Amino acid sequence: IYTKDGKRLVRIPSHCKTAVIAEGCTEFCTNAIEWSAIDAEDAHIGCQKLKSVVLPKSIQTIDIRKFAANLQPTPFYDPSVTRKKYISFTLHNKDMTWEQISLLHKKFNIPYLNLYKEVPGAFGPGSEQGFVTSKDGTALLKYIGKEDAVHIPQGITQIG
Repeated sequence: IYTKDGKRLVRIPSHCKTAVIAEGCTEFCTNAIEWSAIDAEDAHIGCQKLKSVVLPKSIQTIDIRKFAANLQPTPFYDPSVTRKKYISFTLHNKDMTWEQISLLHKKFNIPYLNLYKEVPGAFGPGSEQGFVTSKDGTALLKYIGKEDAVHIPQGITQIG
C-alpha cells in the first residue's frame, strides 16, 4: 500500500513472503513492515512471514518514524519473537548513504557484510579488510573480517 502519489510505502500486507517495492517509490518507511493492529477478534502483528524485500533504484530515503501504528513496533531484530535472524534486502540504489544503510542494520538486524555486498559505496575506508567504518572513516563501528588479530585503520578516532 502506497501513498496516493506512489512515493511512499505505507504498508506491506501481512501474508507476503517477498515484497518487491514499485519503481517510482522514493521512501521506504520501516513501519510498513513493523505495523501492528487490533480488531474485534484479535491482535495482528506486522509481516511475520516476510523473508525478503526488494527496494528499487528510486528509493532515496529510509524512514523509521512515519506511519507508525498505535502499538509498539514489532521487534524484527529479535529472533526469539520472529524466529528468523533477519529479513533479506536487495537494494537496487547503489548510491544509498551510510545513514540510510545503517538504519536497515539497526531495524532489521541485517548483517553489515550483507549490506556491504549490496551497497559497497556506503561504507567507509577499510571495508575491504572487514572493518565497518563511518563513511568519513573516523568511527570504527564493527569488525566483520575473519582475522584473529587486526590493526586498527589509520584515521579512526572513535570506536563503537
